[in-house]
Amino acid sequence: MSTVANVTAAAAEMQRYVVEGFERMGGGRGGLGVFCHAEPYAYVVFHCHTVGKGMMREYAVSLKGNDGSRVEAIAVCHLDTTSWNPQHVMLQVLQVKPGSVEPVCHILPSDHVR
Repeated sequence: MSTVANVTAAAAEMQRYVVEGFERMGGGRGGLGVFCHAEPYAYVVFHCHTVGKGMMREYAVSLKGNDGSRVEAIAVCHLDTTSWNPQHVMLQVLQVKPGSVEPVCHILPSDHVR
């Protein structure tokens, strides 16, 4: 599964989105998650990794942009950040320290796969 945006090139500009709905994925089992992130190569290459059992929750999220564009996204919430590097980009953006606030959630970009 991956994030799918129903937008034109013009609508792909940065804009605010409203969460219109969400549903927990994985049936609440808290299983092992495998995620693949696209890497910048001349051909298709993904960096894949697992996230430990019980360390995250996943959600299917429906978003609507200010311009009316719609996105069906995958959101991931990390439940334990105590072992994260303090320089991790998500902690820096949120201006928090590892383990000080949880969960830490984000939307998977469209070139990432669950």
